[in-house]
Amino acid sequence: MLALVRGNSPGPPHRPQPISRPLFALITAVALAPIMVHLYVRYRLGPYRLDGKPWTVSLTSEFYTFMRFGTYTRQAESLVILLWVTLGACVPWVLLIVYPIRDVPIG
Repeated sequence: MLALVRGNSPGPPHRPQPISRPLFALITAVALAPIMVHLYVRYRLGPYRLDGKPWTVSLTSEFYTFMRFGTYTRQAESLVILLWVTLGACVPWVLLIVYPIRDVPIG
């Protein structure tokens, strides 16, 4: 930075090549895939709720009630396990996809 301010740099600063917009859209879609699957599983669990509330209630008012096995009927046990798996996959998956492109400008 000091070389740029003083004007004694050997040439113009090197700017990395930006990624294309279609590639950025693909990376974003792949990064958000586990979150979308998680929301779909929550939607599919709606009819199995024992309290009769719609699945959208857990988006705003409840804190992890939708993650408990006791909230749903016995038939929904496999979907609740899938819900836990998708929730566990969200953060590492997003970091795995987004981390390599953190220093690449979007242009």
